[in-house]
Amino acid sequence: MQCKLLKLFFFAIVFLQASLMNAQSDEVRISKIEVNGHVYTNSSTITLNKGEINTLIKVTYSISKNTPSYQQTGLNVKLFAKMAAGAPYQIFVDSRLFPYIYPSGETYEYTAVIPNTSALIESNNSGKLFMVYSYGNTNATSNTFPVNFVKPAISNNIISGGVISDYQKDAPLITGSEPKIPFGSYKYYWQRKNPGGNWYNINYGTINIRDYTPPASENRYNYKLRRAVEPTNQGLETSYSNEVDVRINIGENKIVESITDNGTNTIRTLTGSTPVGGTNSFTYQWQELINGKWLDIPNEKDIHYASPTIAIGKIYRRIARSSGVPDSISNYIVIDELKIFGNLIVVTTFDMNKYMLEDQKVRPGGIPVFNSFSSRSVNDLRSGSRQPLSIQWQVKTEGTDWTDIPGANDASFTITTPITQTSQYRRKVSSQHTPDSESNVIYMPVSNYPPVENNKIHFDTNNVDIIRGSTPTGGTGNYDYAWAVDTHPDDSIGEFVNWDNGPEVGAGSYINAMPITSDEYHFTRYAISDGVWYRSNTLIYSPEKGIIQGKKASVTLLSNKEIDKKTVIAATNNNEIYFNFRNYNGTKADIYLINVSGGQPIKVMQTDIKDDNATQTCTFPVQYLPGIYIYKIVFNDGSAQTGKIIKK
Repeated sequence: MQCKLLKLFFFAIVFLQASLMNAQSDEVRISKIEVNGHVYTNSSTITLNKGEINTLIKVTYSISKNTPSYQQTGLNVKLFAKMAAGAPYQIFVDSRLFPYIYPSGETYEYTAVIPNTSALIESNNSGKLFMVYSYGNTNATSNTFPVNFVKPAISNNIISGGVISDYQKDAPLITGSEPKIPFGSYKYYWQRKNPGGNWYNINYGTINIRDYTPPASENRYNYKLRRAVEPTNQGLETSYSNEVDVRINIGENKIVESITDNGTNTIRTLTGSTPVGGTNSFTYQWQELINGKWLDIPNEKDIHYASPTIAIGKIYRRIARSSGVPDSISNYIVIDELKIFGNLIVVTTFDMNKYMLEDQKVRPGGIPVFNSFSSRSVNDLRSGSRQPLSIQWQVKTEGTDWTDIPGANDASFTITTPITQTSQYRRKVSSQHTPDSESNVIYMPVSNYPPVENNKIHFDTNNVDIIRGSTPTGGTGNYDYAWAVDTHPDDSIGEFVNWDNGPEVGAGSYINAMPITSDEYHFTRYAISDGVWYRSNTLIYSPEKGIIQGKKASVTLLSNKEIDKKTVIAATNNNEIYFNFRNYNGTKADIYLINVSGGQPIKVMQTDIKDDNATQTCTFPVQYLPGIYIYKIVFNDGSAQTGKIIKK
């Protein structure tokens, strides 16, 4: 019996060993995964950049031969990414001579390229990597490495703090860090944003440098700057650095003494130039030197200073202020007789509503739209010694001295020679017994951006009161618009400009804003980019005849007899204004004068007209300097007449 039990126990042991042998299988195990320079072990979570292209992955794994050697050896090892549904995504397959002696094991490495990491995502920006080892008719599955997919980004894109520069001078160097990029290479470009504007590429994104010196041509008023780092590989977004301020010191804060004579009194005025730089918007404070100290003059905060208290021997100056930059102190003026008066120059604009046009540029080889310079007022320029004036206009370019312009010896000057590089202009005046006088400087920068094209305007087909414009191309890609309206050449006193407007305009409302009436109006749009003005085609509109082009519209008279037509004719003689009224017998009228340069209308006369051919006389207001004025006559029947007169 005992022998029989021992026999049964022996067979049980043999059977158990055979069962255990048959239950064993070969194994595959991932020991580490290296990707993007990071090594992951022990099934730790791998971080991959989402959408990264052609990513190298190196897998270290081991194969253990746990089955008898007479069974078939390994065929291949495959690396998979688990998918939310369907078959897993195969990353690579490694086929080689695997262990075939039982028991044994060996470690291997395999490097492959992942075409696009996004293909490995299982769900919610996560995934799992595992291996399958095939031997005989059996598959062995490895341990799993979880994966977290992150949005890749360029980092360490930082530029140094803001800088300050003088007007139209190179700014200090702005330095930038060396960016860190997850993969691939990159290039640089620099961007600018003007106050209230959008970011745009400087020089069309061609400045591929890490550090940047803002050139003189860019430095006209305060703006913001940033650096873009653009990847050359897909899967990354362009990185934008921090924003820094480029601030421009105030320049051309110059004052001069001007004298006018109204026939009774001599009026002294301290006239100031419009400064440049800063935010392009300025506030002022006039000061007087009293007992060796500069003291603010209460309530004197205008661009010019005119006061009965200005007297011989007093000394004045002007403070100009603009946000973000130091205050600017003008030259000082000693009130005396022996000097050149009124040597202050401005850009002559074609509506005279702006004495100084800021921020105008010109294309290389071009002539600016506003190409004439003159005194602020016709009679400003004079000699305190009452001797004749000797005038010489001068020009200066970068790296050169002031040079006389041949033949430019009048009080005004017009640019007729194409400008090829940024230029500065001034007027030098001399007279016997007085010191020479040099005016303020007017800058004419050259724009390096392509010309603006496709600046076209047309009447709306459904509403001729609306004039629409195309979207231009070229320039910086950013555009401001100025709409100009003029009357028929017979009536014209120059284009009137709506300086701040959009790409379209309402013709009717613009006509109503004109200070004079006409039977046809000429509309033009200027597209402005990088300070250069580009003129569109011109449209002609008549309130009587609608859309016309070319010839002056004819207006049917209310009466066939010209003698019955009510007319007003105005003329001037020195300080007097003459109005001749035809066919207004028994009518009362209020007559107003409006300065084209701005200001409120002033009533100069109220009259009863007692004849069909009556003439009335009045005088210009004392404060009205020589120039063009609009008269408006309002009759008691509700009608009105307008026109222009010139005070010489």
